[in-house]
Amino acid sequence: MSLPLAGRVRSAARPLPPPRHRGTATGRNVGLKATCAAAATTLAFLAIAALFLISPHLLYRWGFTYESTGGSFAEKMHPGTWLAFAALIFWGLRRRSPLHTVDAALARHGGLAVFLLTWVLLLLYTIVVRHVPFTPLIDTFALPIALFLVLVDLSPVAKQRLALLLHLIMLANALLGLFEFETGFRLTPYVEEGVEITSDWRSTALLGHPLVNAGITGAYVLVLAVGGGRDLPALLRPVLLVIQCAAMVAFGGRAALVFLLPLLAFIALAESARIARGRRVKLLHAALFAIVLPGAVAVTIGLIEAGFFDRLADRFVEDRGSAQARVVILKLLQEIPLEDLILGSDQARVATIQHLEGIEFGIESFWVNFSLLYGLGISLFFFFGLFCFCRDLVKATRTGAWLVLAFLFAIATTSVSLSAKTAQLGMIVALLMTMLRKDGTCPQARSI
Repeated sequence: MSLPLAGRVRSAARPLPPPRHRGTATGRNVGLKATCAAAATTLAFLAIAALFLISPHLLYRWGFTYESTGGSFAEKMHPGTWLAFAALIFWGLRRRSPLHTVDAALARHGGLAVFLLTWVLLLLYTIVVRHVPFTPLIDTFALPIALFLVLVDLSPVAKQRLALLLHLIMLANALLGLFEFETGFRLTPYVEEGVEITSDWRSTALLGHPLVNAGITGAYVLVLAVGGGRDLPALLRPVLLVIQCAAMVAFGGRAALVFLLPLLAFIALAESARIARGRRVKLLHAALFAIVLPGAVAVTIGLIEAGFFDRLADRFVEDRGSAQARVVILKLLQEIPLEDLILGSDQARVATIQHLEGIEFGIESFWVNFSLLYGLGISLFFFFGLFCFCRDLVKATRTGAWLVLAFLFAIATTSVSLSAKTAQLGMIVALLMTMLRKDGTCPQARSI
């Protein structure tokens, strides 16, 4: 009996193992998550600033082969895209693992999951079957996915600051566009398929291509009209709206103007109907409307007399074959075999037909050009995924976002746009997720 007792005494006398400092480990994890969240926020700011401030034309001036042949893979993606992907990585590291974070996000946003699946399948089809460049799919469609995932989880304060940054950039872009329009000065060259164009009067400003400028500016006007200026002083909102509408003339986007004006009229009629049904109107807003509307009419009449709209009007009369090119699309479709239409057309054959028919700068329809490039079969599948993503985007933002998306796809019907390498959809995601954000810290959005 003595030996077991002695053994127990010796066992009791042994030093206990050091306690686990669970609190310290938890503190480290919290600190790491906070660091990753801060890094994701900072990189999101940098990504969005790069998208709006560094245009493809500016990359051309700096010597990057972003849109032309040759160069490294890194040059083929916009700096804003690289920054957005870096933000996405840090966004994923906030929890146990990036895969767990992505899985949770996709579970919350089913439409995004469908779009991601269709994008991956299209990417594989492009590389394995079509053997055409795949980097346009990254900037055009993977970038919006990354921005959506990062922005949807940003704090309301961070989104508000991003919205203010975008308001400032869009104001600078509009003022620069008007300055270029009046003086002929151009900050960045106007480049089309590697060719610098000097005969076109349309402004390039910060966003680069005149049609991109017109599309994003028109989308921003709609965002302001449905309440996206809630972070700004009430007196500044109508001023911004007038400046942006004037800049639309400087950018010369005919289709953008044609689609924008009816949408603005629809918003005005809807707001008038709500007021007629008894919605209260602030006295300041009523006073602003009473002052701004007659002033805007007077300024418009003065600009017409001064010839401000003459060059834009000339574009409706003489469009350098742009409208004819859309008519030729029907003839082009008739000359392509059905099998090629379904699986993807021979690009050399399409280019030859374009040259013979005098189509200088591509097929001016996103839907047609995309289907010819990748094939109607997988394109319809991808369009469904794109619709699902837009549905999630509308659900994640305030009322009115669908009008902006309708405007985007309407003008895409008349231009190459999303069928080529462009950050337009990513820019729209940034505008909607910040200015039309859903949160409880800011007042209810109202149209101006």
